[in-house]
Amino acid sequence: MNLIVLVIDSLRQDHVGLYHGGEAAFPDVPVCRTPSLDAFARECVVFTNAYPEALPTIPARYTLMTGQRSLPFRPWGPLMAGDLTLAQMLRSEGYTCGLITDCYHYRAPGMNYHAGFHAVRWIRGQEYDPWESAPPIRPVDRYVNAHYP
Repeated sequence: MNLIVLVIDSLRQDHVGLYHGGEAAFPDVPVCRTPSLDAFARECVVFTNAYPEALPTIPARYTLMTGQRSLPFRPWGPLMAGDLTLAQMLRSEGYTCGLITDCYHYRAPGMNYHAGFHAVRWIRGQEYDPWESAPPIRPVDRYVNAHYP
């Protein structure tokens, strides 16, 4: 058996074709086409009524990775040495576990959200990750402020 968990922060459920039959979710918003996700979903178990126990990114992911409560008990922070993750549990049962993420916080120094995975692939460029050294092609003045020199 294969287990693939997709967690997508920046794609709303009502904009994925599978959830609304390819029809526009709102009258004034064009349909978002998601053919690859739709095809994948047709061969999967899809949860249609699942909600995070906490927000934002890291508290929600802590809950997803460990099954434990986060806010208000665990604020934004790393996985600790005693935290048992889904990947560690599956690994102990003989599953090969891989993580593909564009979320810097999963693999940021000391965060440990990659714990238990056999392989980790980080897709660079999310948030303020300056992985390209060439001059930017869009005006950065709108994005750079006093808090991010």
